[in-house]
Amino acid sequence: MNGPELLAEYEDNWVTAMGAWFPEGRVVLRGKDVLSDLGHRPWMEYLVYAITGRESSELARLIEGIWAISCSYPDPRIWNNRIAALAGTSRSTCVHWRLLAA
Repeated sequence: MNGPELLAEYEDNWVTAMGAWFPEGRVVLRGKDVLSDLGHRPWMEYLVYAITGRESSELARLIEGIWAISCSYPDPRIWNNRIAALAGTSRSTCVHWRLLAA
């Protein structure tokens, strides 16, 4: 089965082993309940677990460090900082930021 027939088979139901949402309020990711088992984790640890399936606070700290070094310079010569400053001073929304960056 190829093409539209294959797409139609998965149109309203995606079969996945990653997790599921249940109407009573439960969300499961890789076999763990997101709210009770993973709710106390920092965002980056949760993200690392979602991507790799491993709980690694060391890897999360490493990624946070790389992120801080590469994304957090308050230097006005960096174009995204200029865009953010311009959008902030004009009381713009994030939609306008994207238009300014284009």
